[in-house]
Amino acid sequence: MLRFTDDEQSLSSVSNGTEAAEMLLERVVKLMNSMAGLATSGSPRSTILLYATGEAGFGEQGVSTVYGMVQCKLDLTGPQCKSCLDGIIGQMRKLFSNDSSQGQPSSFLIGGRLIGVRCNLRYEKELFFEETNDTIKIDMPKSTCCFTAYNLH
Repeated sequence: MLRFTDDEQSLSSVSNGTEAAEMLLERVVKLMNSMAGLATSGSPRSTILLYATGEAGFGEQGVSTVYGMVQCKLDLTGPQCKSCLDGIIGQMRKLFSNDSSQGQPSSFLIGGRLIGVRCNLRYEKELFFEETNDTIKIDMPKSTCCFTAYNLH
């Protein structure tokens, strides 16, 4: 099953839509692969999470952060989960591109879900999960916030 968050909301512009869409696609795929690695890591069965959440910084077209989640059914082993996630991550370019007949991201949807029988993924421009210490953060912008200390004496 394939579900788009908002059919009308895609990342494209007249001049650089293809470049921006390709950059977002690469960032989302990088995030998904990182989360798939975390979700399936661990030796004993009890340490394998079979899910992961993450966020990636992306500054084009007003989208500053992309949030993602991957998840597998609990009856899968780590390698089975990884194989399932790799399969659906590999389908993202074809399924989430507006020009899916060519597989080229002329515009790439800012949010979407791939729901398989044994695993699924989701990415959005809005936070849709509770962040924890295990949430992966990649390519996040450096904090530009600072403060000035004043000596009042």
